[in-house]
Amino acid sequence: MLELKQEAEQKQLHLSQILETEQRAKWHYVKQIEELTAEIKQLKYEVS
Repeated sequence: MLELKQEAEQKQLHLSQILETEQRAKWHYVKQIEELTAEIKQLKYEVS
């Protein structure tokens, strides 16, 4: 029984780490989109 509990805790820890990694990746992509959007606005301004 203790072994099953430890296995479940390990799986939960692993999933928590995956979730944290995915959240960091999402934040990175959101920041990249914001930067590219600002760059596009600037380029449109320069062209017109």
